[in-house]
Amino acid sequence: MLKFKILTLFVTLCLVNLVYAGEDEHHHDHDHEQDEDHQFEEHASHVHGLATANVTYENEALNIDLSFPSIDIFGFEHAPKNDEQHKKVAQSIATLENTNKLFRFERNNACEIASAKVNSEIIEADTDKHHKHEQHHEHEEHEEHEEHEEHEEHEEHDHHDTDDKETHSDVNANYSFKCSEGALESIEYLIFDHFPTLEKIEVQFISSDHQALFNASNKNRLQSLK
Repeated sequence: MLKFKILTLFVTLCLVNLVYAGEDEHHHDHDHEQDEDHQFEEHASHVHGLATANVTYENEALNIDLSFPSIDIFGFEHAPKNDEQHKKVAQSIATLENTNKLFRFERNNACEIASAKVNSEIIEADTDKHHKHEQHHEHEEHEEHEEHEEHEEHEEHDHHDTDDKETHSDVNANYSFKCSEGALESIEYLIFDHFPTLEKIEVQFISSDHQALFNASNKNRLQSLK
């Protein structure tokens, strides 16, 4: 009788362990599914044609933070691969740094630019490649041809994956303006004239006495701040 009770207890413990093991496995799978869902949501948040802007205005200081998908600014989302793409990056940066092409305020000279900063992984990659090209040119002048070929093959191997891989990237631009007292009544977004694949800018505006959401588009560019 005692042996039977011991055997019964042993079987019961085995069954309990199996149940807990199954629950742990299910919990692990559920966590994995949540992680995948979270990664998918982050990936999906990058939408071509859609930019975002955070605009703040306080004590006549206007700050505009813009974020664009790189493809709407450069036409691609990878490091530049040829002279045409290098030229496109340079032209796009010049446009983004010229605020007269991007914004118009209610009155002429209502706000004057204080600083403009543009950054992107693509810009960094383009700058890095230009720097490497200069170093490579200097290297040619001081090394034998065979050593140069070995160095070139090694460099191409190191950067092959990053150059050819198409990834989602953004362009971020920050603008600071100093405005005349009481002059800022509206902002007109002219940027659609220069980047035709850009369809909408979701603008969040915050000041000391006013908050607003505005969807700027090619046909709806003028945001009233009153």
